[in-house]
Amino acid sequence: MSIGCLKKPSKNYKKHTLPFIYNKKSIIVKIMRIFDIIKTELLSDKLKHEEEIERVINNKNLETNDKVATIKTLLSVVAMIDASILKFNDYISVDVEEEK
Repeated sequence: MSIGCLKKPSKNYKKHTLPFIYNKKSIIVKIMRIFDIIKTELLSDKLKHEEEIERVINNKNLETNDKVATIKTLLSVVAMIDASILKFNDYISVDVEEEK
């Protein structure tokens, strides 16, 4: 994983004086948790909107024009979430060339 904003400490870094400042493993674990939370939230939002589409389709009280408009709106939101998921995965994916 590439973390551009984190740099190794300089040679003058004294671990015994500031051990809590630089712990690469704990930073990576925290970042991975944040990534997981973001992915979970995006997938949850997508599922909610898909369920809302299903509810609108099965609703017998709505007029056809209202159904169509609502479904189109919800589909655009689902498409936007799909694009967000793809873009986020691009951001967090490990670039082999960058690691070398």
